[in-house]
Amino acid sequence: MPTFARTVRGTSGPGLLLAHGAGGGIEANYGPVLDALAEGRRVVGVDFPGTGDTPRAEHPLEVDDLAD
Repeated sequence: MPTFARTVRGTSGPGLLLAHGAGGGIEANYGPVLDALAEGRRVVGVDFPGTGDTPRAEHPLEVDDLAD
């Protein structure tokens, strides 16, 4: 299973999972608002293969791998 780069902000509170669009990774899509989103919650986002700090996939992507 591939390893995805993660962005984590905040230390406590309810969790908020971010998913980015096709135009870039978490920092590119949410960078300006990450700190505000992390006030009072834990924010986690993953860079999908080929974006941000996650390298391109060597094999076709499977939905189950992305969900994990």
